[in-house]
Amino acid sequence: RIEKDAWFLGTGLTIENGVLKGAGDAQSYSFFMGDEDHSSVTLRNLTCLGGFNFYNTTADIYDCSIKLVKGYNAIWADEASDVTIHSGLYDGTNRDQGHGIIGASANSTLNILGGVFLSNSTTMLTSTWEAGASCDGISVKGGTFNVNVADFVECVEKKNVDPVIVNEHQSVLAANCTVTEANGLYTVRQNLD
Repeated sequence: RIEKDAWFLGTGLTIENGVLKGAGDAQSYSFFMGDEDHSSVTLRNLTCLGGFNFYNTTADIYDCSIKLVKGYNAIWADEASDVTIHSGLYDGTNRDQGHGIIGASANSTLNILGGVFLSNSTTMLTSTWEAGASCDGISVKGGTFNVNVADFVECVEKKNVDPVIVNEHQSVLAANCTVTEANGLYTVRQNLD
């Protein structure tokens, strides 16, 4: 059990079956990974109050449960990271901010293959606070969302202090995928034809 911000470095790390809690009652990330040298990690079966931040890291995430209360994203792929979410629950419904709960910087990739994603906003995913904002590195191939896939990205560019939305509602649905809606939830599935 880790009850303050944890910062890890290295390759081939696996963390599983535990509880992570961000400092300041989840106002921060519960887990940081990476530095100038490339890192890699597999996270499995973790319960977290506060999200994950990856910097120059390859990460695979399975069956984690993240609950957000304040600020920060559930998953943020920063600075040349390659993050794949395979499964889990990412809940931002009680969060005090309304921007996306999952995000990536301009030179990172974020692949969503599965999981349940809940946002208190009409935006689910946010890409970059950097110049040249683009959502090209985000790909959704699976998962269930409480926001329609056609509406869940905002690409923002930070100018001075205020963010500017430069491409709201850019599609991140991968090729050969379909979206179905049932009871207010949108499920993405890959067509394997």
